This record gives sequence, structure tokens and C-alpha cells, in this order.
Amino acid sequence: MELAEGEVVRGLDRLRGHGLAVERHTVEGRVVKYAHTAKRRLALTPAEGALLCLLLLRGPQTAGELRGRAARLHPFADLAEVEVALVRPQERAAFPLGVGLERLPGRREHRDAHLLSGAAAAAAALGVAAPPATVEARRAAVEGEVASLRAAVEPLQGELEAFRTQFR
Repeated sequence: MELAEGEVVRGLDRLRGHGLAVERHTVEGRVVKYAHTAKRRLALTPAEGALLCLLLLRGPQTAGELRGRAARLHPFADLAEVEVALVRPQERAAFPLGVGLERLPGRREHRDAHLLSGAAAAAAALGVAAPPATVEARRAAVEGEVASLRAAVEPLQGELEAFRTQFR
């Protein structure tokens, strides 16, 4: 990025206006420094703040990608811990910060995105459904899908066996 000083100052003023940045005065006082206050202002845990930071910087990602990239911001023990940290910002009643996007064709996992600006917010506005938030809900959804697939496959297996017997 190439920004002029005026653009940076205007951006910082907007962030300060929203309560997302503050000026920091140092002992030397030679240069004005700023600090972000987004985690405190948005009531985010360190884990949630790390994930939101990565989603803002890199766009929609899977839980595995987030876990691998978050190591220096916040160490996650496993994928379940990442998924737990993704749920609360998505379930905020007044102002959700994230959304689970549907799994893309050819991909194994769904991706999560932030709702602070850009394409993810547009996708959420279009009604992109989030996957079930809890492990139990996900398991129930998968078990239901497996049952429906079995019901569809069983008649096909019978037809295939009947077809095979014709050629024996």
C-alpha cells in the first residue's frame, strides 16, 4: 500500500471517532503514536480478536487455516477451540461480526468471514447460511444427511445387483 500522510490521518480520525483507536503519548513525545482498542470496544476475547484480525487481513478462511495462521497472535490447542472462538462473534444479537459461509463445491470445509465490510457482508446480506454452530447440531445435521443418502443408495444397490445377475 502507498498512502499519503493525510490519508493515514483521516483513517485514524475515523477509527478514533468510532472508538477503535486512541492516541498514545510516550515519554519522548516526539511522535504521536496510536493503539487499537477494537478488542475492548467490541468485547472480544484474545482468541476472538486474533481470529477477527486474520479474517480482516486475509479474507474468508477455514478453521484449520485460521489455527495455523493465528499461532503468533493466539495459540489454539485444536480446531475445536478455533470453532468455539468463531461462534460467539457470529451469534451477537445486535451486531454480528462474523458469518460461516457455505462450503464451496470441491472443498472439504466451510469458510468463515468477517462482517465488517466487503464481500463477506454482501454474502451475508444475500442470506448465505451459516453451518450449525454447535458440535451437536453439526453431528445431527451430518447424521440426517447420511441417513437420507443411505435411503437413496439402497434402492440403487438393489437395481445394480439385479442388473449384474442378468450377465452371470
